Amino acid sequence: RKLVLETTVPEQLKVTGVRVMSGTNEIRLHSHEEQGRLIFDAIEDLAADDRITWLIDVEALSAGTIDFRVRLTSSLGSTPVTSSEPTVIAEP
Repeated sequence: RKLVLETTVPEQLKVTGVRVMSGTNEIRLHSHEEQGRLIFDAIEDLAADDRITWLIDVEALSAGTIDFRVRLTSSLGSTPVTSSEPTVIAEP
């Protein structure tokens, strides 16, 4: 299936850790940051009824309103699945 997850990391956030889970098992999957994006290597296969969870830990660098966006692509389809989560980072 070649599932690839890519996120846009707003300037106000710093990625401090990532994990990818298949159910309760952690998957060793490389990721890298590139031009404000966090890109995970592809997951080659996904079993029926399997659930993959990408966990991204961040540190807020400054207050403000941000838009955290994700994009999931698969070799099975030509249109990526996208989602966006507007978030307010409050002053400490």
